[in-house]
Amino acid sequence: MNDQRISIVLIVCLIGCACEFERIIPLDKLHTPQLGITAQLTDQDSIYRIFVTETLPVNDTASYKVIEEADVFLTEDNGLSHTFQFNPNTEYYELNARTFALSETERLSLVASHPELGTATAEQSFPFEIPPVNLTDSITISREDGFITRGSFEITLDIEPGKNRYYVLQGLLIGKTSFDPDEVDPYPSPLFLQTESPFVEYNSTYRIFFKDEQLNSSQLRLALDFTTAVDSLEQITFTIASCTEEAYLYELSSDRYSDAEGSPFAEPVTLVSNIENGTGIFGLYSIRQFELLK
Repeated sequence: MNDQRISIVLIVCLIGCACEFERIIPLDKLHTPQLGITAQLTDQDSIYRIFVTETLPVNDTASYKVIEEADVFLTEDNGLSHTFQFNPNTEYYELNARTFALSETERLSLVASHPELGTATAEQSFPFEIPPVNLTDSITISREDGFITRGSFEITLDIEPGKNRYYVLQGLLIGKTSFDPDEVDPYPSPLFLQTESPFVEYNSTYRIFFKDEQLNSSQLRLALDFTTAVDSLEQITFTIASCTEEAYLYELSSDRYSDAEGSPFAEPVTLVSNIENGTGIFGLYSIRQFELLK
């Protein structure tokens, strides 16, 4: 009899505690709004663009909330500041790249302020500029049932090993496919990339990440395979980016997050942020493109 009374009391207490917890701490009350910043600037930009949002609680149905009333500016290491203007058509804060060149300043400071969300800041140094990329002659492209299914090639890049420099490689093809008979013009599509090079840190679906601190040679040699499914292949362009460490880690965590999404067995991935008093990324990139086929 005593055992039954004890069990009933414990169940009532547990139910009461659960109800009290849910009533006192709703999810939206746990959230503190902050500025969300996406500022990924390259030396090939014609317009520098910065995306500013307000962070949202996990139970909010909106994907993002654009902030239009922020003050956004970059300051060079010589003290010269450049103010960005909000463009309602693109929803970005923009600045003409002719105002100043990223490669001509050693360090940039970003400030975004809002009367209710406070001031978010970040600093970055311009990364190592990439030397010319040498494309070897070992290019192969195979077809199956009329479709271009796969190809392989090698590139070499003169570098200085052990300098803690960070690189991201990706490819874009332009071609036509018979899957959509209404499609007349060639369309761009990212390439599925694969490599077995031992110095590569991560090979996501579309991009390859590596650092020259992992190399012991002054010449990087990278063998790559790509796959696609098009009837006619008109152009393949590859982009290799040298970026700051924070930008590299952000891109790496973003791809790992995407690759793990939907998998119940994947390890949780947290996106890297370098924004003080906010969240997001301020990254600088030196870009070099080369064409595999044109």
